Amino acid sequence: ELDPNHHCAAVRAYFQDVADLKPDTMEIHLVKEGLPGYFWIFPVNTSECNVGFGMLSKHVAERKIALRPALTEIISKTPALAKRFASAKMEGKVLGFGLPLGSRWMTNSGDGFLLCGDAASLIDPATGEGIGNAMWSAQMAAKHAIKAFQSQNFSAAALSEYSKELHSKLAKELRQKYWAQKLIADRPWLLNWLIGRAGKNGIIAWLIKKVF
Repeated sequence: ELDPNHHCAAVRAYFQDVADLKPDTMEIHLVKEGLPGYFWIFPVNTSECNVGFGMLSKHVAERKIALRPALTEIISKTPALAKRFASAKMEGKVLGFGLPLGSRWMTNSGDGFLLCGDAASLIDPATGEGIGNAMWSAQMAAKHAIKAFQSQNFSAAALSEYSKELHSKLAKELRQKYWAQKLIADRPWLLNWLIGRAGKNGIIAWLIKKVF
């Protein structure tokens, strides 16, 4: 069952020729018009990027926010973004989708099945990024699937070893990122303060790296 406290509603579109795009840098922007959600720019290559806006489903429902127009409004009304998108061209349409966040641990194995990636609710609660955890979980699932075929044992008890390994690898980090996201979601001043001191304080720099 979808829990709006642990599910993100989001929209995204692909753009060409966004200015100052760094191919090796994933950007997260907290802008006043979009809080407590976040705006992202994920480079695909040197000229194309995935641009989107997401917010907890709970907040979307409470505030009756229309995400598709919100995406274009954030781009046009945020001076730094408007400048970068002045010559950019959108490819296709703005599409909506749901992000099952890893902020609560879900059942990911049972009699005859293993779940990985989005199906196992493993999306990073702080950034909305899911590819990394999807690849980790897929690698683990493949290993345990091979064991199951070798032993011809597809029971929930046998496949629970996958869940234990996955929990050991990801659960703590996902929980930490969930609480970090809740802390800074509508407090951009706090994130700015932390970033401003990261260069002078090793502990703060380490903390930011752990979250993002």
